[in-house]
Amino acid sequence: MYSCVLQCVAVCCSVLQCVAVCCSVLQCVTNTINNVFNTLAIIGITGLFYSIADNLKNPPTQTKLEHNISIGRQWDQGKIETSKNKLMLSGLLINETTNNGFTNIGIYLEINAGNEAKLEIESYDPAAGIKAKIKSVLMWGENFNIDDIITIPKSSIGGATSNLIINVL
Repeated sequence: MYSCVLQCVAVCCSVLQCVAVCCSVLQCVTNTINNVFNTLAIIGITGLFYSIADNLKNPPTQTKLEHNISIGRQWDQGKIETSKNKLMLSGLLINETTNNGFTNIGIYLEINAGNEAKLEIESYDPAAGIKAKIKSVLMWGENFNIDDIITIPKSSIGGATSNLIINVL
């Protein structure tokens, strides 16, 4: 009977040792996972500080859209000198005496307006016949002045002969 009890005690001790070893392995895995997450957190914080320091040292350049918006705001506030004006949609007016003689309806992209400026012009059909309208300024160009005249051949925008005259306001 004592041998049975001794065997039982031996088995129990063996199970307890197994449980202790399993706990030790589980603790090791948990510690490893914690160390990995701590390392990742330190790397992330270091990267954040590096990014902030880099942006303070070398501010990011404006994107083209942000630059265009900035120029537009300066234009509206009168901060751009008239001798170096860029073409803006609000500063263009089609001379109505030349806004006729179109045979085709359509949208015409990248129409050269001179000084590296490009326009998007649409010919459309109101009740009074086909007319042109400026949809947008695709490229602003340089060195436009108030009272400049932009001449667009009607043949390039769905017309036959003569020119469409656009006044710079």
